[in-house]
Amino acid sequence: MYATIDIPKAEFAESAIELSTLPWVRNRVATLTVANSNVRIDSYGFAGHLAIGTSHTIEVRELVPGTVHALFPIATHQRIRVARQSTRTDPRSEPPHELIARSFISAALEATASGIDRRYEASRYLGEQPSGRLDTARTMKAWATGRRNVLATSIRRLTPDTPLNRVLAAGALRAYEITAYSDTASLGGALCARLAGVTPQVLPDFEHARRYAVMAGRGEDVALVDIAELLITGMTLVGSGAALTSPMSAWVDVPDLFERAVLALTSTLFSPAHVFHGKSSPRALLKRGDAATRLRRAEPDVVIQNGSRTVIFDAKYRSTGNVASEQSLYQLMAHADAWNATAAALVTPALPGQSPGVEVLGTDSRGCTYAVLSADPTNVGELSSALSWSTAFKALRIATPS
Repeated sequence: MYATIDIPKAEFAESAIELSTLPWVRNRVATLTVANSNVRIDSYGFAGHLAIGTSHTIEVRELVPGTVHALFPIATHQRIRVARQSTRTDPRSEPPHELIARSFISAALEATASGIDRRYEASRYLGEQPSGRLDTARTMKAWATGRRNVLATSIRRLTPDTPLNRVLAAGALRAYEITAYSDTASLGGALCARLAGVTPQVLPDFEHARRYAVMAGRGEDVALVDIAELLITGMTLVGSGAALTSPMSAWVDVPDLFERAVLALTSTLFSPAHVFHGKSSPRALLKRGDAATRLRRAEPDVVIQNGSRTVIFDAKYRSTGNVASEQSLYQLMAHADAWNATAAALVTPALPGQSPGVEVLGTDSRGCTYAVLSADPTNVGELSSALSWSTAFKALRIATPS
């Protein structure tokens, strides 16, 4: 928790039950507690606008202003350029969700400038005016039932309704809703029109779209899928039928963006080691026993492997900055044990008044060294320097970059 606000309950026409069904409450962006004469709202790392009914909107700012602007290109592997509102002189002053929406619109328009993705899709036809390839077996089956005036055929139609386009269309609609009253509105509308032939989906299959993009030779569009997922799952409107003039809830999961940026930077810094997210190959916390299958599995945010040697990082974008909680340390130690790591670190923002750098915490009985790596999240160079932990390079037997 890094922000708390108390509002007199008398200011709201909604009941406690109605307040508890708000989209940002259901998605755990913040908690809302009704007690006595106040409504208390506690936020946990997300940044954006939280609408309460039709009359109130609360702006939750980033823990460190400018984090999204600095790390968004890193999190997308530099494939998505930051597109900001032209009327703003300081890019960090733009709400994070608007910045990401603009950047998505700009990148998607560029990616589809020469035409949107299309593929041939097999379909069947049964009628009196056939087209396509004759399907003899189906035709004979129809004739056997007395329908002697029809022919069955197989047709291959070129369609824009592909897994990739379904994600882009959903992202385009969300981005347009967020930027409807800005200087990007016309571009958002143009992107939606370009994808007009695509079946709209509230929650498309992002993983399928990523696999499809790679197989279709459009691997560069995977970054667009990543940002569309951030737009769709990290930003939710008041309701599907809400007018654009109604207060809108839209938010960015800044801790998730920080985690993605740390993973991307680590992949570059620790080359040629294999760097990946632990969720792609989770490890059991207990090897055997009744609770082994019930416990959550160890999924560090960053796993670095060089042969049989392993180092792990856990990214923690918290209001405590580089002051690690016991819970975070216990989790890190459990993950390190499950992965048999010889070095492990928490990666945190260094808040104003805190010194960035490396704080070595100690070594456990297995010989694993633990540390806290912290940096100003708006300074990519400083974050890269903190991630270049010499102990990790030694543990992996990789030469420390000069």
